[in-house]
Amino acid sequence: MNLEALNCEARLTSDDPDQQVADAIELMSRYAREDSRSEVVLDYARRLAPPSATPEEIAESVFWAAKRLIRFQTDESIAAPLSSHLASIGAGEYPVVEVLIRPRDMLTWSEDTGSGQVGDCDDFAMLVASLLLARGIRASFVTVAADPAAPNQWSHVYVAAYLPSGRLALDASHGGYPGWETGRAWRRQEWPVESDLRGLFIAALLGLIVWLSRRAVWADQRRQQA
Repeated sequence: MNLEALNCEARLTSDDPDQQVADAIELMSRYAREDSRSEVVLDYARRLAPPSATPEEIAESVFWAAKRLIRFQTDESIAAPLSSHLASIGAGEYPVVEVLIRPRDMLTWSEDTGSGQVGDCDDFAMLVASLLLARGIRASFVTVAADPAAPNQWSHVYVAAYLPSGRLALDASHGGYPGWETGRAWRRQEWPVESDLRGLFIAALLGLIVWLSRRAVWADQRRQQA
């Protein structure tokens, strides 16, 4: 891996496993939201399905695109050259807990590195979520504790898309088809990719538009009565 060709960003996190996951999900959500507005993600998302496609068809296209594009590789393997790089700059005492590859970087990975795209479940999930958002589909990250050897620790993440027909699981790293999700989970939690504040803002804006429209109708009726 050519580290000079990559934009690397390192962050410190907690020693608590649950907090580590919460920190990672927060960063994943930000990357998915920001990159969904980038030209490279928007262009890729537009080419996956025509404008006439239904949300269900778009979601399935996103699932298969991510599955074809990325070859699964563990964080430990991806982090090996990064760990060596950190050691070379005097930061080797910090272990690499997570490696997150932004969706926009994943889509340009081959031209940046000269090799095929690789990533683990969080990289699959970020790309899926970002492409869904780029096509106007709401999504959440889903974390599960599915390892019987560590039933209290989060061990996997994937995406749930919210469509007119209902919720659709999109586990592009492990699932064989759209809708599949593991039934063996000691813990499961959903993390909306769109922030609650944005949702509240949109709801408030829509409410304001409705209120202004009604005031305009009332004013018009009063003028007619006068």
